[in-house]
Amino acid sequence: MRVKAQYFEYRVVYEEEKEPVKTEEGSWLGIDLGLDNLAACVDHFGRSFILDGRLLKSYNRWFNKEED
Repeated sequence: MRVKAQYFEYRVVYEEEKEPVKTEEGSWLGIDLGLDNLAACVDHFGRSFILDGRLLKSYNRWFNKEED
């Protein structure tokens, strides 16, 4: 089995002063991770949305495709 692979590692290290994030008591976001639907989300108001993961899944299949 012949494997063609490249591996690159790139690291950026820096320090940054961050301000505390203001949060609202009782607020939340529930996230259900998946494949075709990358994430199904609902917030504390009952609003929901879905992040479509099919394009990302397609890119991953193309990237992992083996050439003979």
